[in-house]
Amino acid sequence: MDNLYERWIKPFYGVATKYLPQYLNWFVFLEKVKNSKNPIMDLTRAVMSNTSAIKSFREIENVYLELDVPYYRKT
Repeated sequence: MDNLYERWIKPFYGVATKYLPQYLNWFVFLEKVKNSKNPIMDLTRAVMSNTSAIKSFREIENVYLELDVPYYRKT
């Protein structure tokens, strides 16, 4: 599985660390629907089952900004 993920993510040429969980979720979803007869319906079910997904996506930038604490900046 690790090898499949490495080969899948390589064309993206370096993923920002803050987006890595989203890429991993995307990969896992693609692996789950690989043999599905209706992947669009599976995607719809996955999105509808996680109502907090859009909120989490919109909050990524705010979470990242909280990590950028100005400890060493001059005053």
